[in-house]
Formats: sequence, structure tokens, C-alpha cells
Amino acid sequence: EPDPNHMKAFSLYQVTYPTGGKTVLEVEPNDYDRQSSVTGPREYEQLTLVDTSVQVQINQRGQVVSGSVNMSSVYVFSNATPNATLNIAFRGNNATSMTNYHNQTFNKIYFTFNSSTTDISSSNVTASGTGTVWSATIPLVISAAGTFNWSGFIDNTIGTDFENIIATISWKKALVNQSPTLMAGGLRIKTITDYTSSNAVAKRRTWEYTTLQDRDGNGTPETYSSGRMMSYPCYVRNEPMAVYQSGAEPLLCYSLARYGSSSTALTSAIQGNIVGYDQVTEYTLDTASNAINNGKVVYTYYNSADTTASYDGFRLPGVLHMSYALGGLLKSKETYATIGSSYQKIAREESYYRTTNRLVYYAMKAEIVRAIGVSYPNPYCSTANVPYQTWGSVYPALKSEKILLDSTRQILYQPGDETKFVIKTVVNAYDNARHFQLTRVREKDSKGNTRVAMHKYPQDFLPSAGTSTGNAVLDTMIARNMVAALIEKRDSFYYAGSSTGYIAGGQAALFRLFNYVIVSDKQYQLEVAAPITNYQPVSISAGNMVLDTRMRQMISMDAYDANYNLTQYTTNDGITTSFLWGYGRRYPVTKIIGATYTAAIATAGLNQAVLQNPSSDAALLSEVAKIRASFPSAMVSAYAYRPLVGITSEVDAKGLKMIYQYDELGRLLFIRDYNNNILKKFCYNYAGQVENCTVSTTPQWQNTGTAIRCKKNSNNQNTGE
Repeated sequence: EPDPNHMKAFSLYQVTYPTGGKTVLEVEPNDYDRQSSVTGPREYEQLTLVDTSVQVQINQRGQVVSGSVNMSSVYVFSNATPNATLNIAFRGNNATSMTNYHNQTFNKIYFTFNSSTTDISSSNVTASGTGTVWSATIPLVISAAGTFNWSGFIDNTIGTDFENIIATISWKKALVNQSPTLMAGGLRIKTITDYTSSNAVAKRRTWEYTTLQDRDGNGTPETYSSGRMMSYPCYVRNEPMAVYQSGAEPLLCYSLARYGSSSTALTSAIQGNIVGYDQVTEYTLDTASNAINNGKVVYTYYNSADTTASYDGFRLPGVLHMSYALGGLLKSKETYATIGSSYQKIAREESYYRTTNRLVYYAMKAEIVRAIGVSYPNPYCSTANVPYQTWGSVYPALKSEKILLDSTRQILYQPGDETKFVIKTVVNAYDNARHFQLTRVREKDSKGNTRVAMHKYPQDFLPSAGTSTGNAVLDTMIARNMVAALIEKRDSFYYAGSSTGYIAGGQAALFRLFNYVIVSDKQYQLEVAAPITNYQPVSISAGNMVLDTRMRQMISMDAYDANYNLTQYTTNDGITTSFLWGYGRRYPVTKIIGATYTAAIATAGLNQAVLQNPSSDAALLSEVAKIRASFPSAMVSAYAYRPLVGITSEVDAKGLKMIYQYDELGRLLFIRDYNNNILKKFCYNYAGQVENCTVSTTPQWQNTGTAIRCKKNSNNQNTGE
């Protein structure tokens, strides 16, 4: 059996923070209920089987004695493997008489089980011991658990030298049926406790894991402190093999092989978890009394195991189950507050999902059956019609499925009175099967008012049976799978009792092609004094995007550079903002409000080589100063960087400079103003250490014993650089 202490070995126990304090985690093993864990057939379960038997004795003469045996606990191996035994003993007190009954009597002494009769005269009945007992042992194949009938008969003409018939039915039952909760792999969080630097408890949370199941059959699920195993493991399989026969075709035989690892995935294909739970409850404990009095949150989840398929014991390793798409998704969340000595619900959230567009791609794993004892060139089991015998398992290798959030419902309760509440319902629609993206969101409040938000994407402009929108940009976006870009959004209101929708807001985003790359072009917003009913949705006419005349342009992305960095935009007030990019066009080094990009790069004396590879902050800022001098009425800001670390200098539109200094680990140390005064200082100390913010940014030169590598001037003197 698994050892919970060994399972916890090397798991995270405590996190100690540099600033003081710590977090202590307590974990425990997962457990699961076997009966509710498997959906579909099971092959070679790794279970402990125990012997169970029922004995029947028949003494009466002249009448058929009958009854039944409850074998609902029998463990079914397969449809062909015996899993029970029937032993029938015909008992007497005289060996000679018993021999005569066996050889000369028919249909006068017999026992019938499950419609199969064994007579004392049957050929499989043999004598044992002193000859006073004749018996037969019959293997039984019970393919389905249930109740089975039996009957026995001793004729009136049989003398007193025959005593009775004793029938014993034996079978195997799984021990797990007696103890349905088993330990599984993996660990779950039990408690998390946060401590202050003085080792006082700051916060404690505990978790409780349960599963709902109707075990007593009354129609109401009960709560059990166990989960469901998400995937059915299999450690045993039949291995087909061909055994060579001299002068004949090889015989196809099977051997039972046991593996050290499961031939199937132990975790759910969707969740990746070994065990899933229907419900998880999080308690927040009072830090002083450690009592559960600070409320709780109850989460429920969609929780079904993956569906298995039967391969009659010949499942090849790596053959997957059919996954359950909704597994692990949140179904509901209830928040409770502690009022007095009881919990009272203050909020509930519900989520409803659906799946669509399921595509399952099946694959086959196969093995070639090799004959034992046959050497090259005939190493395989073969016949005239099938040169190479193979054995294959077809299984769902890949499954693609859309999971859509259909609706949510939020309920807020009045504290202390759950009969008073407000409800907000949100219903989502996915109207276009081409992309299954969110196209409509309908929100309804407790007053009956409804708000509907409409979304349109590139594929929504395709005709119902067409493949082109008629707009080159949208068609290019669709061809490049840029189908998630939002083109239009509009908001409508429906007042309670009214079917008229009032458009209160709308936005549109247009794109364009720049050097074969899709870039943002313009953004618009609906500008109306009051909600309207005659809004014109975005459409396409003669290849162009057509907008409602009340749409106002908010911003225009005017220009991009060769690296597709934005170099100029213009807002709805007509003000143009431009950017110059440096350091290999990786960072913006200049922002100019009030001048175009074309004019900025045409600044007299501006050296692009300095912007792209500056030797120092001073060199870059000096170059940008040329732009500031050329555009006195514009607002020019400049930025210098330490690549891969951060900004080192910033000059605002007023010409005031900020300096950022870092340590050798790339951590920010100082922020200085234009007079080199320290505005902010950052210290990095571990808890318990003496605070030491003394940092020197002056290079510490050391003699390495190697040739001098300092920079020389024209007189071959060290410059100190």
C-alpha cells in the first residue's frame, strides 16, 4: 500500500521571505472512490481479490429443491476467463452403492446451476477417498454479476445408503468493494499558514475535499471525503505470440505480461490531475483562537473521469482514453460569512458551459507477432494470405473541442437574510461557427433591464456561403488566421418590457497592410448625444469599410518604421505625436508631440548611427537635443537605456533630466534629478541583516596580472576608460 509519509518526501514545506515572515504548507495524499472513478469497461484492474463461497445441501427426496445465489460481488475478468467454481459432491455411506448409482442411475440424482445440470452419472463425476463421495469441480465464467438460480433432486427410489448432495459455489470478489476509498498518487493542500517576522500567525487557511455520490440509491447525492480517479491505469496486458510447429503454421498463443508502469496515462488528458473533486471548501481561520469563524468559500467543479475503451486485455502501451472536456471547470462558487455562530451565504456565482466542434483523430498502435523458434528468413507468424500477423489498438490520439462559457449568474444576498437578493445574469452567444468567438453578451439585472454587447470579427464579414469579404485587409487577416481581432463593438439597452434596442455606444477598429504586414490603422467611436435606434453597423462596399456617419475618428496610426514600430499617430484633436527608435530600433529614444516623424528625422545634422548605437547616454541625449532645438514649439522627450536592463536617462519636455542607476545585478539603486540629487534609493537586504545602503558606483580597479587593456589616447597613455 502507498505510504503517505514517503509520498510527502521532497515536497515543498516552507517558504521563508527575505523581508521576514514565512509560509508553511501542509499537504496530504489524494484519495478516491473506485466505484465512481471509471467510466467504461475495465481491463485487468490491480485489485486484491478474496475468496467467497456459498454452500447448498440437499437431503429431501422426491421433490426438486431450488434456490438462488447472490453473486453481485463476483469480479468479472473477461467474457472468456473463468472467475468462479462449482463443486458438486454426491455423498453416501457405501462405496459399492455409490459406484452403482454412478454407473446405473440417470436423472434420479442431479444438481443444476444456472441452467446447467450435473448428474451423478455424468462422466466428469469421479470418486475420491474411500469411494463414498463422488464429485465434480466445474469452472464457471460469470460474465455479468447478478443472482443465479440452482436446484437439486434426489428420487424417492434412492436408498438410505445415499446421504445428500452438497454444492459449493466459490468466486473471487474485489477487496476494494469492502473499502471503497483508496489512496492515490499526488498530493493536495491541506493547510497554508502565514507567519509574521515575529513568528505570529498572520493568516491560516484550510481546505476540505469532497465528492457527491448517491450510494444509497435514494436519489439524493451524499457527500464523501474522497475524489475520483481521472484516468484508469492498466499494468497488465495479454501479449500475443506465435509458437513454432515443425512442418505446420505457428500457433497463435497469449501470455499475460505485467509492466512496472501503466500502459495508459495516469492523469486526465484534460486536467492533468490524478484525482478530481466535485467540491472544495476553503476555510479562513481566526488567527487568535484558530477557530473556523472567518467564513468559508465553497467551490464546485465539473468532475468526471475520462471514458475508457475495452481492448479485451490487449491494450498496447500509450493508448489513451477519451477525455472529458469540462473536467476541472468551475461550476459554482459560494461565499459565506460568519454571523454569530453560524455561516450565512452572502454571494453565489454559477457558470454554465457547452462544447461544440468536436474533432477526434484516431490512431492505431500495432505490433508484429513474431514466431518463437523460427529463424530468419521466416521470423514472423504468417499464413498464405497474411504474410505478417499484426495486432493493433485504435485509440483517440488527438481531440479538438471548443469549450464555450454559455452563461453566468451572480447572486448577492442581504447579510442575515437569504430571502432578499439581487441577481445578475450574463448569457453569451457564439453566432459564427467559423470561429466560435464571443459575438453577443446579454446581461440582465433584477429589474428586467437588459444590456447587449455585440462583437464582430474579420470572419463575421464573410457572406454565408462565401470565402471573401470583399475587403483585401480582412481577407488577408483571415488567410493569416488573425481572426481574433475585434473590428466592431456596439452596446444596446433594452428596458424592461420593451423589445426596442437603444444603441448607446460603439467602437470600430480598422487595419491596413504595411509592407505585407497587418498593422493598426484607425480607431473610431460612436458620438451621439442620446441613445439611438438607427445605428448602421460596419459594412463593406466596393472593397472599402463603411461606418456609421456618427462614428468619430479617435486616433490614426500614421506611420511605422521598417521594424514595424509605430513612428507617428494623430489624435482626434489634430495633434501629431511621433517617435524615433534607437538601439537597433529596439527602444523609443524620442517622443515628439507637435511634429511629424518625417520632419523629425530630417532634422539638420541628426546622425541616425548615433541613435542606433550610442557610445554613451550623453552622446545619445546630445543628438536628440538637435531635434529639440529644431522644434522649439514641440514637446520633445528623450530616453537613454542600458539594453536588457532598463532606462538610464530621461529628459522630459521641459528639458529636465532624470537619472536611473543600477547595481551589477541589474537592480535599480537610485533615481536622481537633474541636479544629481537622490530622489529615491533602493536597498536589497535579507531579513535579519543590518541595513546597508552604502553603494559605490565608482569602478574598483584591480591588477589582474595581465597586459594592460585600458583605452589609450593619441600619446599612448591610459585614459582610465
